[in-house]
Amino acid sequence: DNDVLVEVHAAGVNLLDSKLRDGEFKLIVPYRPPFILGHDVAGIVVRAGSKVRKFKAGDEVYARPRDGRIGTFAEFIAVEEADAALKPKNLSMEEAASIPLVGL
Repeated sequence: DNDVLVEVHAAGVNLLDSKLRDGEFKLIVPYRPPFILGHDVAGIVVRAGSKVRKFKAGDEVYARPRDGRIGTFAEFIAVEEADAALKPKNLSMEEAASIPLVGL
């Protein structure tokens, strides 16, 4: 109900993704293979949950899905409304996808 479904147009690759891939955090993170990597995304909202108020289908967004909900290397990802923001118009999808986790 609180999620937006985002069609992925760009995904950032960061150090955390490569460390998860290599198993370096397996003692402290709950992910068990197989899983889809990716912590940063920019794309277009294709659907919004019934309780979502900030976004609608067609909105360009960028996001950092919360822990336990990674997977921005997929074609689509559902993220909580609170974890996304409208993409600044002056940024490309690729530029926007490079910001979320690094910005935090």
